[in-house]
Amino acid sequence: MAYRTIILASGAGTLARVIIDADDLDIEIVAVISDQGDAPRDYLYG
Repeated sequence: MAYRTIILASGAGTLARVIIDADDLDIEIVAVISDQGDAPRDYLYG
């Protein structure tokens, strides 16, 4: 069973992108919270 996960991203979000793209983690990302007000929506769905 995948862990439901919320990602808190700051700055450019490169670490968040690595987590989102990881195939070997048993997680379901349910939300991404960013400190960047203009963060693109494809940050998660891209």
